[in-house]
Amino acid sequence: MISVLYDLGRVSLPKEVLAPIIEEIKDAFKEYNRSISGSGYYLKPIHYASKSIEGKKRKYIYLGRYWWKVLYLGRDERGKAKIRWVYLGKNRPSNLPEPPTNPLEGVVFYSIEGDSENYYIEEKESSETLKKIADILSGSRGNEY
Repeated sequence: MISVLYDLGRVSLPKEVLAPIIEEIKDAFKEYNRSISGSGYYLKPIHYASKSIEGKKRKYIYLGRYWWKVLYLGRDERGKAKIRWVYLGKNRPSNLPEPPTNPLEGVVFYSIEGDSENYYIEEKESSETLKKIADILSGSRGNEY
């Protein structure tokens, strides 16, 4: 069962519920990226961004499928490989196999500085997000990742 707290237009979810789900998703995508290594592409399942709101830092976690092209630019004077990342968008390059499904694709969570126990979602997005999480926890996700 998911314990949630509605407060100030947001819903609080315990990190202990979400952290294992996020780790499973990351593991599935790591395996996929290993399978396409050498193609010059990378699929990033999670994007992080920070923003300060009302004097408190929020760390946003965007779950989806973000495609990148990795360009090898040679080596620097110390012998370290130089690469450049080029964002391609959310559509899979046509020459690559289908990636795993991200059961939380499109979901945005955030954490608030000083609160190490919870993630938050905006209340207006909570119904669909909570259903996705409940489906995952109940085992009705099938073989998505």
